[in-house]
Amino acid sequence: MEQGDNQADISRKLGKPRDWVSRYASVQSMPEFLRSKLAGSSIRAVYELYQAWREQPNAVETICAAQANFADAHARQLARKIRGEVRGSPADGECAPGAQPARSPTAPRVASRSRETDPVTPSAEKRSNSVHRNERMSPSLTIRVRHQDRRGCLLVDRLASQGSRHAVLLVDGAEEAEEVPASTITIEEIIFA
Repeated sequence: MEQGDNQADISRKLGKPRDWVSRYASVQSMPEFLRSKLAGSSIRAVYELYQAWREQPNAVETICAAQANFADAHARQLARKIRGEVRGSPADGECAPGAQPARSPTAPRVASRSRETDPVTPSAEKRSNSVHRNERMSPSLTIRVRHQDRRGCLLVDRLASQGSRHAVLLVDGAEEAEEVPASTITIEEIIFA
């Protein structure tokens, strides 16, 4: 770009999609803590966090301080959640409390508890009642999974403390969620209601 090429020219010369070039072009505008994430995360994941950082720098910096690297889908989910909270409504695809099927009666209580401890979610005092109503009325996503010989729900509204290669799972009949390696989970059913 310093030599006078535009992003379309660079895309053509490198044989890369234009959005890839655009993401890398934004790296120079990113704060150092985000640039350092490129060592263990894709440009797509870092760019998602950068877009959220532009609206909520403190929230993104807190997340990045607690986690070494990010998978694309996880970064996209976090960014949507952060941007949704800035606008005063839940993010697209965010699970509402009680989104898990009735087969697990403890799921709503665990999902609600996870929101209160999630570092991205503002404290309950700061959230208005209208936001809670909107969350209950928004579409919900439930991902039914199998882990070893057990079945349960993937809790997508909660980060695994062990990093992006782990998932938070609520096994049917259990009262507490657990973290398991994401590679050991098999998705059985995706329910969008």
